[in-house]
Amino acid sequence: MKILITGANGMLAKSVKKRLESKNELICTDVNDLDITDQQSVLEFVTNIKPDYIINCAAFTAVDKAETAGEIVEKINVRRT
Repeated sequence: MKILITGANGMLAKSVKKRLESKNELICTDVNDLDITDQQSVLEFVTNIKPDYIINCAAFTAVDKAETAGEIVEKINVRRT
């Protein structure tokens, strides 16, 4: 299976990749590859690679900064589009 994993450099994604890598084709992205807050970019990326599954491991994890970071925290951790 072809699986897209976002937030690929994070702790959760690293664990997910270990469990899945032997039997699947993994497409691993991080913010430098795919901005998950840009809906059009995500749609184009997914349309081009046609994954069977998408596992979103992306997150804003800087807890101390989250209260002052504003809208970006909501875009990454909360908002559904």
